Amino acid sequence: MKNIASQAGFTLVEVLAALAVFSIAAVGLSQSAGETTRGAAHMEAKFLAGIVADNQLVEATIDPNTLPLGSTSGSEIQRGQTFSWIRLIVPTERPDVIAISVTVQDPETEQVLARLETLKRVQP
Repeated sequence: MKNIASQAGFTLVEVLAALAVFSIAAVGLSQSAGETTRGAAHMEAKFLAGIVADNQLVEATIDPNTLPLGSTSGSEIQRGQTFSWIRLIVPTERPDVIAISVTVQDPETEQVLARLETLKRVQP
């Protein structure tokens, strides 16, 4: 007669230990995948906010009229996402040059996603 205890195989404790190690690794991988997805979404939002900032800066620089000094705000939709922007126009030390600054934020979190600045020559 063969001894049943000498048969090759895994014990219940070994199987449970292997499942525990596997589940810990699986949880770590799923958290890593979630962070990667959130990071990609944030980078997309920053990219789209940069486009909004570029649009507002170009509008301000190509406008042939003298832009009023002070702050102007609004919102713009890019690829289904809404961004709020603030355009600030201030004088500089030179009377024929103004400074234009555009800040783009996420309207829900108010996190600044993009900021651009330039100078524009104007008629004194």
